[in-house]
Amino acid sequence: MPQNLPNGSESQAKTPDQAVGPVAESSPSKNHSPGGKKGDHGLKSYNVVIDGKRTSIRLDDESHKSLLEIAKHEHLELNDLCTEINKRNKSDILTFTAAVQKFMLGYYREAATEEGHRLAGHCTGLGTRPPAAK
Repeated sequence: MPQNLPNGSESQAKTPDQAVGPVAESSPSKNHSPGGKKGDHGLKSYNVVIDGKRTSIRLDDESHKSLLEIAKHEHLELNDLCTEINKRNKSDILTFTAAVQKFMLGYYREAATEEGHRLAGHCTGLGTRPPAAK
């Protein structure tokens, strides 16, 4: 039976045992556009499972790596993180991909606060050092 996906398209429902594997197995889907073609902007489709339903997300390599890093830092499987992001997406306007990008931006912005920098060991006075002697 077709299921409506967050991006408005339809997909066949999968049972959880038919779902895509955990974070370590996340890989581009077979139908992604190869990099370098005009208009593709380096985006690849990655398969994820949200609440037991398989869907895909189009991300560039760096965004995909960032999403995997966030999942690792939060001790979550990628599919569980994507399910949580989808639950937080209360807007009918945002696609799932846009919700993921918004979540990642917020996640890293929160880490970029003074407290986040201090906890990460980034507050080393890098921007306040006197110029090097010539």
